[in-house]
Amino acid sequence: MEPELVSEADGAFYAFAGVMLALYVVPATCFTIYRVLTAPKKLRSRGFAVHVAFLSVAWGLLGRCLWALQSVDTSGVFDPYEILGISDTATSREIKKAFRALGRQLHPDKNLANPLATSQFARVTKAYEALTNPQSIENYRKYGHPDGRQLMLMDVAFASAFSGSNGGTGSVFMLVYFGGIFAGVVYLVYWLQKSAGRWDRTQISRATRTSFVDALTEKMSVHDVVELLLSCDEMAGAGAGMSDSVRNETHLRAKMHTKFAKKMEAAKALPSEVLGRIRKHENPVARENMLALYQYLRREKLRGVSRPSWVDQRFQKVLLELPFLVDAFATIAAKELAKRAYPALPLLRALSLLSSIAQGSLVPDEVALRDQKERVAAIEGQLPDLCLKETTLVVLDEPTIQPGDWLTLQTTLQRQHLKAGETAPLAATFYDHVDSKSPFRKEHVWFLVVDKGTGRLYSAWKCVDLSQQVVQKVGFLGPETLGKYEFEVRVVCPAYLDVQTKVDLPLVAFHGFQAPSRSVSCRRVPVVFSATFSVLGRDNRQLPRIISEDTLFENPWLRLKRILFLNAQGSERQWTGLERTTTHPMTLSDTIALIDPVEAPEIAAMRELKEETGYIGSRVLHMGPPMVNDQGITNGKGKLLLVEAQEEEQQIPLQQHLEQDEIIQVVHAPLKGLVKWLEARKRMQLMPGCTRTHWDFRTYHKESWNNGIGCEIAILLSPLSLAMSVQ
Repeated sequence: MEPELVSEADGAFYAFAGVMLALYVVPATCFTIYRVLTAPKKLRSRGFAVHVAFLSVAWGLLGRCLWALQSVDTSGVFDPYEILGISDTATSREIKKAFRALGRQLHPDKNLANPLATSQFARVTKAYEALTNPQSIENYRKYGHPDGRQLMLMDVAFASAFSGSNGGTGSVFMLVYFGGIFAGVVYLVYWLQKSAGRWDRTQISRATRTSFVDALTEKMSVHDVVELLLSCDEMAGAGAGMSDSVRNETHLRAKMHTKFAKKMEAAKALPSEVLGRIRKHENPVARENMLALYQYLRREKLRGVSRPSWVDQRFQKVLLELPFLVDAFATIAAKELAKRAYPALPLLRALSLLSSIAQGSLVPDEVALRDQKERVAAIEGQLPDLCLKETTLVVLDEPTIQPGDWLTLQTTLQRQHLKAGETAPLAATFYDHVDSKSPFRKEHVWFLVVDKGTGRLYSAWKCVDLSQQVVQKVGFLGPETLGKYEFEVRVVCPAYLDVQTKVDLPLVAFHGFQAPSRSVSCRRVPVVFSATFSVLGRDNRQLPRIISEDTLFENPWLRLKRILFLNAQGSERQWTGLERTTTHPMTLSDTIALIDPVEAPEIAAMRELKEETGYIGSRVLHMGPPMVNDQGITNGKGKLLLVEAQEEEQQIPLQQHLEQDEIIQVVHAPLKGLVKWLEARKRMQLMPGCTRTHWDFRTYHKESWNNGIGCEIAILLSPLSLAMSVQ
């Protein structure tokens, strides 16, 4: 008896079901074989028996699907060669012969008892036409059927037994089927979250990350960090994986929390202020977390205090989860502290908390350090001996350092307790018995770059390389203001108490011209020039320095500033400057002068040329028209004058006639090759003032050369003043 044919829709269902079953059956069978070979004693357990039962049923269902797929009705697939029973290389004669044979066999007049004879004969006829009729051949090649394009019905791969005789039953079944699947997935996710909390302990939620950033302050203590971390969502909220019953029990223990906190206060385990904050905390889960942690860290002080049973339950959770939160907080703090120009204290507090958890003591006192040595000796290990060598701090490809430069620190960390080629072993910590695979058993280190004077953190990062010698090369933004800075590079190993080293970098002088280089005022500008950004004493007689700058007003084009500076005699002076915000900070300017109301521009030019440069002008060769080219200043205008100076009239050496509070340096630029000279100054970030009318040097080059000027042009260097010409 031939098996009953299965429709194409049912065949699709069996194919889909077979694939899904195979995804379970194959790995489950491999696991069963592995269990039989490796752990035969566990085969008698109830769980393994249930597993074998499910696997047997799954194998039976998979066999049923494979058997059903052998009987799929493929009559809906039109293949003329298969219908006629010939090969696809058959000749026309063989096609006609096969058609005549099947026609005689399936003709309806000869098969009156067969109700399918008519459809079978028509199918054979279509197959013959598809291979002989030119139009049918063309349709078959294009569309796969001699009659041309055919309708295609798409359906869900459900067995006809589930769909019922009408569409309503099938719709209800589909709704129940998919509704059950989605509801099951939702419940499974909810149950996993409630029962297990976070799957990945290294990750925190976006809300927790935001709370860490908002709570970060300059003077966070260890207790502030503990309260912040043990009150977050991952430890005391929905992400903690606590059931409602456990949370309710925690609420009922509120009086016990207060009682235990009073005992800790009586034993002087913690300051009264810290215990008061714990008692007043609104979240009972967070209270238990903090009490359990402090009981562990201050157990030496609490030897005579009875420990409640709930402390051990909460401590297990705290010891497994808190180190990951501290590490995440340290990573956030390293970035935010450097960005906000805060001290490194909060980061150091967080790293000390990691050490405290690892070694079981809040402070590195004598007892804690002794226990730490005994713990290391028990595993025949050594405490890390760290050393920093070959530490440099430079600006790459630059001979000098200016405020705001990108500094590159390069240093080599040597673990002197290891031999060459060795890697650091696992540390001896309290994680050994709770979580032997904890990543915090590794001797990872943190690097911190700190300003030794102010404690400001400039950069910090974690290094996970456990090699005996580790080379680190990191870049960070340097100080934004002028001054001498002494940096301290510190390395901390948070797996142990008081294991760190540091190296002090030599004083770093920030060289360059003073940044405010575009100032002008309603009175004569006392030009200030500084060759270094180093801190100069008040008794310095060489160069002045700016003490402070306060912005009084600023718009997109101009900035009004109050500048406090020390002049060359060490006296404090105050100046009000107006700067363009769009001009290069370092400017070479021509000799400048302010014109008195009754003074001619030529006279002012000659006077200022002699006073500011020492050159004596013979005559004015050219005076340009008034130029209103002072962008952003409504009433700013000036004239550009070209003055001739005879060599025999000059005083050698040149003597400037400056006022007491003026410091002006004269730079000589060669007339021949002036463009190349200016480009070289540009590479040095010393730009010529561009508020002038440009003239053609060739017009006066020959005359100036013959008149004894030589091949140099005197240019006034005034980095604190705006080049004004005569106004």
